[in-house]
Amino acid sequence: MKTLESFEHGTPDGYQSFRELGPLKNADSRYFHDEIVFWSDIREHPDYDTFWQSRTILPHLRHIGAAAMVVGG
Repeated sequence: MKTLESFEHGTPDGYQSFRELGPLKNADSRYFHDEIVFWSDIREHPDYDTFWQSRTILPHLRHIGAAAMVVGG
């Protein structure tokens, strides 16, 4: 499995690069080239199927006494 050590956006800021990318499906051919396993998994499972159901944190969020914010990305 390949890891990204650094990422060259091709623009002075990453946001501009993101705007020029267009649909995220373009990221694979432009940047990842089927070398990032999780990115390939995401593309293969666009719907909430067993792949995503096995990764959800929601069943573990029970009986929380303090306010909690779960952030995913």
